[in-house]
Amino acid sequence: MIRSGLVVIILTLSFTTAEAQNSSDVSPLLKWYYDNYPFMTMKDTVYTFESEFIFPEGFRRPDADELTPFQNWISRFPLWHQWRGVGYWKGGKMYEYEEISRPIHLPWRNSYFTDNTIPLRILAEWLYYTNRFSAFRIIPKAGDTLRFEDFLGGELRYNNRMEPFFVPGEKREPSPREFYKFVALCMQMTTYRSLAANCDPIAPSELRPGDLIIAEDETGRKGRVYIIMLMLVNNSGEKRYVVGCGCQEACDFHIPLLTDDRHRPWLETKDLKKLGDDYIKSGFYRLRID
Repeated sequence: MIRSGLVVIILTLSFTTAEAQNSSDVSPLLKWYYDNYPFMTMKDTVYTFESEFIFPEGFRRPDADELTPFQNWISRFPLWHQWRGVGYWKGGKMYEYEEISRPIHLPWRNSYFTDNTIPLRILAEWLYYTNRFSAFRIIPKAGDTLRFEDFLGGELRYNNRMEPFFVPGEKREPSPREFYKFVALCMQMTTYRSLAANCDPIAPSELRPGDLIIAEDETGRKGRVYIIMLMLVNNSGEKRYVVGCGCQEACDFHIPLLTDDRHRPWLETKDLKKLGDDYIKSGFYRLRID
């Protein structure tokens, strides 16, 4: 779990990309990230919000005890460096590096890595990190809630309405391999509308790291999802945000270019409210996390 003392380490050890390659502090920082983000693959350095971006004057991170453990964990997510673009599952790049702000370091596990499933993948990584596989329960696009324990003890079937369910079968032991197989199954069965069904609506004033902006069309099958990755505050109570997103076809998770300066991705609440304007329905949501 992320603790306040370790947060101090991050603040102390934040550095620029050039400094990271020669700094004696690289090993402690990398160790902290490997401990807290087991999916991380970077070998010699790590890129952070502090190393990659110019913070607005007078703004700072909220104190760690003002956020939940999950919200703190999201807000410290590792990034990629500024010269990396956004890869596309069909090959090549979806965006060149200058067309985005930064890629976010969340390696792919399957081809269902779209903007409406990335929040489930992030939730899965959090539950893996906190060793709570059974807490991953998802409402799919059709049918009843899918549960990991049912997956382990059954075989997948569909009824005549194409609603998935499990019939009793050979019981398997819980393991990371089985867990990520179940996560991939849930990602296949997710739409923009079903993602929202796994959340609670929240007011703009409640937005914190890990919260979602979900926009959808009248069918709920097309839309757009943004994830609040970082929130800054100042002494006047103002807030600034950074959002991450994927694509409607599988691509790398990234911070889109929504400002005039890719090194200053800061958005105000009024900017967040506009992100779903292209769709008939949009709102702010918080994933249900036990």
